[in-house]
Amino acid sequence: SISSLYVGYRYIIAPKSFTLWPFVGAGGGSEISFLAPSEGPPEARLYNGRKQMGFINVGFLIPLVDVGLRAEVRANFFEFDRLILTQGIGAVLFL
Repeated sequence: SISSLYVGYRYIIAPKSFTLWPFVGAGGGSEISFLAPSEGPPEARLYNGRKQMGFINVGFLIPLVDVGLRAEVRANFFEFDRLILTQGIGAVLFL
């Protein structure tokens, strides 16, 4: 498994008459090795390449009252060393 700490920005396109908001985002971060909730393959433990990453993501947000549901696809890239493609669903709290 790969755990990371990152900072990013999401630009949400929020039309007034439609309840499915697309978004795009980008950011950067770093892999953290002291937090590993699960064991990955042996190749991941032996990896000695770059630990800093950049990412881009696209997805959709469904706004509800005080929360939103999101689905996204993310591409994390560690220069040209490796590329990690992930998908996710989750909740967003509107403050």
